[in-house]
Amino acid sequence: MTMTKKKRVLWLVLLVFITFGTYGCAKETTSSVPDPSVQAIKSAGDSVKYLFIQSDWDSLTTARIKTTTTQEQIDHAAKLVSRIKPKGKGDANTFFGLGLVMAIANAQKQLDIRNGKISPTAKQYNPDKNAGQKETAVKQNQNKLPKYIPKKDDVILKNHVLKNKDRLEDFIKNAQNHKESKIRVVKYDELRGALIYDLQSRYDEKVNQGWIDVKPDLNYFRKLKSDTQDVFNNAPQQCGSISKDKENGYYILKECRTNWEYRLLPIINDHERK
Repeated sequence: MTMTKKKRVLWLVLLVFITFGTYGCAKETTSSVPDPSVQAIKSAGDSVKYLFIQSDWDSLTTARIKTTTTQEQIDHAAKLVSRIKPKGKGDANTFFGLGLVMAIANAQKQLDIRNGKISPTAKQYNPDKNAGQKETAVKQNQNKLPKYIPKKDDVILKNHVLKNKDRLEDFIKNAQNHKESKIRVVKYDELRGALIYDLQSRYDEKVNQGWIDVKPDLNYFRKLKSDTQDVFNNAPQQCGSISKDKENGYYILKECRTNWEYRLLPIINDHERK
């Protein structure tokens, strides 16, 4: 192939590349819609970067801030970072945004040291670590339940044994005879703790009407998501009566605010304890 032909081929290849390359770029530019999340990341990233010396941009979490960096610039960068929204669980935006937050914390610490607000020996704030510690503390508090110390007069159901059953049955008789009295019922669950009910029988002579106030106490009881379906325990109750239903095998509160009937305790006979 002669030099002239080679030049013609090279010019033809270059012309094709320029033509199709330009067309492809133009097509992509005109047909694509800018992604708001990409723009938000770029704006936030640039704003954070310019808080620091350019030679330190490789690691913004340890970079040195410029002598001209101000609080207004840091606040503006933080505002832009807050606009980064993850598209879903595990999205890269989440990790990128967290990195920028840590960089801003680094800049804020240096500015505070410069302005004399904190000591140069103060530990750098790590939002990821602090968040993890907070979450762990919350879980630990949830797992730790205060231990209820029962009183000698409490009606207690534990390990299928009903203690002070006579006090419960005396309370039922008093309520049926319109005598005011009170008892505390404690139901133990091996895994969830103690569920407590304070019961008080009431009577109004003017209207000749008796009722029972019931106050659930969940302070010693581990709550589950499914408990929301048991509306009886969500708030204080007012029930019309309490009775011993031998046919169904339960002591039952009747005509309550949220339940027509509520099984308070099972009827446990002495021979069942053996």
